[in-house]
Amino acid sequence: MYEIKSKTILTPQNGLNIYRGRTDELIMLRDVTGGDPMDIGIKYDAASLLEITLRKKRSRCMIIMGNLGDPYNILEEQLGITRKCLRIIETSDCGVVILTRSELIFRDMDVLHGINSKTKCVITVPISSVDKKIYQGIEGVRSEDPRRRLDMMERLVDEGFTVIAEYSPMIPYLNYRVDDIRAVIDAIAETGVKYIDFRGFKTTLKKSGLEYFKSEYKRRFPKQYVSYDEEYGDSTELKAQSIAECKDLIDEYADRYNLICDTDIIKELKRRYENKTEGEQLWITMN
Repeated sequence: MYEIKSKTILTPQNGLNIYRGRTDELIMLRDVTGGDPMDIGIKYDAASLLEITLRKKRSRCMIIMGNLGDPYNILEEQLGITRKCLRIIETSDCGVVILTRSELIFRDMDVLHGINSKTKCVITVPISSVDKKIYQGIEGVRSEDPRRRLDMMERLVDEGFTVIAEYSPMIPYLNYRVDDIRAVIDAIAETGVKYIDFRGFKTTLKKSGLEYFKSEYKRRFPKQYVSYDEEYGDSTELKAQSIAECKDLIDEYADRYNLICDTDIIKELKRRYENKTEGEQLWITMN
């Protein structure tokens, strides 16, 4: 662990990144910024910086958490920095979008319900497969079973939150087949989730993380890696082999289950601030 020292806490798009680095066992690194990308960086003073920043803001907004490191990673249970930041977000009447794979989020239901009662609390939960072997290979053995991830989504829906299932990361020769996508949609639809983001049926790698990804792919899936390496080599843009067929399938299933799978609509859902107590709306620009 190392301390991230910074005078600012929010990105220009209102992103809040408390943790950076390898906060989970994903087959790829989400953030590679120099130093040791396998270590976890922590902004210990995130809460105090956030409080100062939100006091100065002229308008309320949606705060985006989890893009560079899961805010509910293994260290958060002891440190509680995410919880402190959420309390400040609640007090400031801001909304929040949280990207997490962790059931530790249920620890903070009291604060999240407080935010959701006044504005909007959107929770994005990624899932890469409903096949246990593929799922654990992509997300790590600590992820246990895809059924638990689906149960997590269902519980969050039952708690009254807006939940977005993110089919991610999509990896060639592992979970890009139409049958894989069909199985995931069927499983997600049973949870009551109405939003599924397929992120354009592609995964974009950082050049700095390409070597790690390829070495982990080869170690975790040696047979599939041979086909992957022959087709993609050192490409950092991993597109589905049959995007048109995938899109047709999504359109069919969206109608069948009354789902929203349009990435642009989902982006707008995350961007838009809503004040439930005053009925006001504020659109926040994000790239």
